[in-house]
Amino acid sequence: MYHAKPIVILMGPPGSGKGTQAKHLAALYKWKHLSTGDLLRALLQAKNPDLEEFKEAQNSTAEGRLSADWLIFRLAFRAIKKALETHGGVVLDGAIRNVSQAAEFEKFFREEQLWEQVRALYLDVNEEELIRRISSRRVCESCAAIYPERVNSDICPACGGKLIQRVDDSPEVVRARFITQGISAQQPVIDFFTQKNILRIIEADALEDVVFRRIQEALE
Repeated sequence: MYHAKPIVILMGPPGSGKGTQAKHLAALYKWKHLSTGDLLRALLQAKNPDLEEFKEAQNSTAEGRLSADWLIFRLAFRAIKKALETHGGVVLDGAIRNVSQAAEFEKFFREEQLWEQVRALYLDVNEEELIRRISSRRVCESCAAIYPERVNSDICPACGGKLIQRVDDSPEVVRARFITQGISAQQPVIDFFTQKNILRIIEADALEDVVFRRIQEALE
């Protein structure tokens, strides 16, 4: 259905650098960076109250829960097919969090004859480094852009909005998130892709450019 184009699944706990590294890959190779968070935000900004997808996204956000799997699948699969028609490849950021989701993505890729193009990478960062990274980062109130500790300003470079520290970026909350989203929690998904012989674990405690080189080497 498509010319052979790489599909890279980036996984890792919050603060591991998935979004940053996905952007680097997309920029270098002219791939499309697809974040489920971005897809959901775009859906909410469209504000179509009659759309079933919009209602689910709105309700899940208001209730502070993850959106239903069917919504993530619908948004992601549609975006993947569109991106493969217009870009040299796709980088998926934060799309798969459990084995049932991984199995559904595999089913989709096989039905679309794309499975041979899929590679999965897990960015592994230890707990203390994650706490240091997340508790020192800032987020723009206006455009939701995330900036690491090296940004010495309260103004967002992208839109001029105010940079703040999110409540859920406190060390106590980060430790709790590590328990539910760290490598131990994601081990079943890691095992799933390892058994399929498409996964590499990337040591991501290093500097950003070093991690990026490791990712490139893993994909070559």
